[in-house]
Amino acid sequence: MITLQILQGNYVIAGVSLDTSTSRLTSQKAGGSVVAHWVVVKGIQGNYVIVNDPFTNTTTAYSWNDFIGAANADGDAIVIVSKG
Repeated sequence: MITLQILQGNYVIAGVSLDTSTSRLTSQKAGGSVVAHWVVVKGIQGNYVIVNDPFTNTTTAYSWNDFIGAANADGDAIVIVSKG
């Protein structure tokens, strides 16, 4: 679904879990240093999801497995914003 939305030119915003002690996505549920967080999916490159992370103000590549694990930990919330 994410790939299709990006190919259609839409913006994808994903709810994920973020470990604030490492500034990395995680498959752990929120609690302690792990918080619910939103990232913007900028694209797909092979087996990697490229995200813009407002917590670190950086663009980072995560494997599909790491990205899906972090999205599932936070309830698998995805928001699609249509350009059209």
